[in-house]
Amino acid sequence: MSKLKNIIQKIEEVHQIKVYGDYHPNDFVKGVRFLNKEDIRSVYLSPNILYLCDYDLIRDKNVYGLILCVNCMEPSKNFLSIQENIDLFEISNSIFEVLDQFENVERKKQLLFNVLHSGNGLTELLRNAYNSIENPIQILDSSYTILARFPLSDPDPIFEEKYNRKSLKKEFVERMKNQNLKDKILHSVYPFKVFLKDLNCIAIFESIRINNSVVGYLFIKCENKELTDDELDFVHILTQMVSIQLQKDELYQNPYAIKFDLFLKDLLLGHLKSEKEGIVTLKEFGVKPKEFYFFIVCGFQDLRKRKLPPNYYWMQLRQIFDNSITCVDRNYYITLISTDHFDDYILNIESRLESFLSMNKMKAAISYRFNDLLDAKIYVEQAKKQLQHNLAYHETNSISYYKYFFFEHLYLLSENQKEIVSSIHPAIRQMVQYDELHNTKYTYTLEVYLKNNRNAPESAKELYIHKSTLFYRFAKMEELFNLKLNHSDSLFAYEFSLRLINILKER
Repeated sequence: MSKLKNIIQKIEEVHQIKVYGDYHPNDFVKGVRFLNKEDIRSVYLSPNILYLCDYDLIRDKNVYGLILCVNCMEPSKNFLSIQENIDLFEISNSIFEVLDQFENVERKKQLLFNVLHSGNGLTELLRNAYNSIENPIQILDSSYTILARFPLSDPDPIFEEKYNRKSLKKEFVERMKNQNLKDKILHSVYPFKVFLKDLNCIAIFESIRINNSVVGYLFIKCENKELTDDELDFVHILTQMVSIQLQKDELYQNPYAIKFDLFLKDLLLGHLKSEKEGIVTLKEFGVKPKEFYFFIVCGFQDLRKRKLPPNYYWMQLRQIFDNSITCVDRNYYITLISTDHFDDYILNIESRLESFLSMNKMKAAISYRFNDLLDAKIYVEQAKKQLQHNLAYHETNSISYYKYFFFEHLYLLSENQKEIVSSIHPAIRQMVQYDELHNTKYTYTLEVYLKNNRNAPESAKELYIHKSTLFYRFAKMEELFNLKLNHSDSLFAYEFSLRLINILKER
């Protein structure tokens, strides 16, 4: 049995001809036979059988079924035809070759099922698949780290060593992003082919899903041969079996997570006697204390989306973050990182972190950097509060930074938020009310001016007005609301008030 499109493709390639007629490409053909007069008398032919004949045999006959005729100069919608007078035995030999290939693939699928049920593990599953498709196979998680591969020889130069595991290099991940390959993998439900310039060959990808959530993907480098459509079906079955095997494996259990959990909990609860004690422990964990520390806290947009044990996500975060430790605190994954160059570090991991978060339907928040390890509790709260806010208000960005959240956090920290509201400058209150009543844009004009660092030309450009019009508005604002736009303390009070008003609008 094989798909009709594969049979037609084979005939056209081998005999260098064109097959005419309408057909459904995914119809299955179980066998082939030569059409005879007795078949014609029955009118309706057996389903899923491809009948071969010369056109003269069915000329002006009403026969219904799957027919391919040769020596036909009058193509019809009722049957498939070839204009050339080719030997029917040659056509049948090509068809039998395709049917044999399909049966061979089906036998290989059955062998995969046997390996899966025998419980020999992921590597044995890949070994069996490699024997069938004759190309290297790699399973990568959502942090682009190899979970398993076959053959076991060193992978391609697009990978690099990290924590004794192989991960895709940053520059290759960036190229995948620029080619929209990451999104295509994320949304794939069937294997697809793509040419990779880095490897100078065709590659095949398909996402690995558990309960409809993407947990990784299959990557096949077609360095020995290209795969047929039937073999792509085989790859699809392999991907499904890998998903089952991942759920059976204890692949993500590790000896470090508990130690990291205990240390970070002691640190955040203030149980360390000195910073030196914390630094010594970090060194024991293989972390080199640098000038700065900061926290990245990750959490699920919906806890029902968490499909695998916590250690699965723990190991992937460990692959993304250099010089760090991660612990699991209820529904959060808290990572403490040490670095000399905060901005460069973030730039280096941002793309891989975004991919991990997207695949696992998570979000992350990043704290300010700090110097004293004993201040860790303050800074982890920055990231946690920001993440809680982003999850509650469904922020669109997968990664958020405390530098954009600090003002709202100050408001949330206030014990008497009514007093905070009362600190809105009266001139700003008056201006907001005036805009609402008269449909003017004085408040927006001031916001744009402050956002552009009090740069009048840039503000006028953003407002689509002439600079002289902007100064006219300033004069009117000073006249109507008694604003002091040349007084730095007043400008700070105005900006404080406008930010507070925007926070109140969101709540």
